[in-house]
Amino acid sequence: MRLETERLILRKLEENDVERMFLLDSNSDVMKYIGVEPLTEPDQSREVIKIIQKQYSETGLGYRFLPETWGKGYASEAAKASLEYGFHQIKANIIYAYAHCENEASLHILTKLGFEKTGEFEEPDGICFWYELTLEKYLTKQ
Repeated sequence: MRLETERLILRKLEENDVERMFLLDSNSDVMKYIGVEPLTEPDQSREVIKIIQKQYSETGLGYRFLPETWGKGYASEAAKASLEYGFHQIKANIIYAYAHCENEASLHILTKLGFEKTGEFEEPDGICFWYELTLEKYLTKQ
C-alpha cells in the first residue's frame, strides 16, 4: 500500500526506517499517548518496526509525527487519505479508530472527520476512546 497526498507519502513501515523510527520513538512528546516509554537505543526501533508491521497487517494503519510538524494539518491529511483508501479501495463499510482520551488533537480530528465515539477501554497509561465511521456517514460528509 502506498498513498500520496499533496504533501505526504503514506506507505508501509520498512526495516530500513530504523533511524527515522528512533527519532519518533525516542521523543517523549510523541510517545505521550502511545502507551510505552520512549526508546533509549536506536536498535530498539528494529523490534518496534516488527511489532508495528504485525499489528498493521492485522488491524490497518496508523501514523505519528514529530512535534515540529504538529498543527500543520498533516494528521488530518493522512486520515482523509486513509479514509478514501479504506472506503473506496478496500470497500469497507465501516472504519474504526481509537485515541487516548487525553490526546485532544487526535480526538478533534476524529470528530471533525465524522467519527462517532462508541466506547472506551483501558490501557496501562489511561483510557482510550473507540470511534467508528460508517460508509454512509462518510459519503454524506463529502
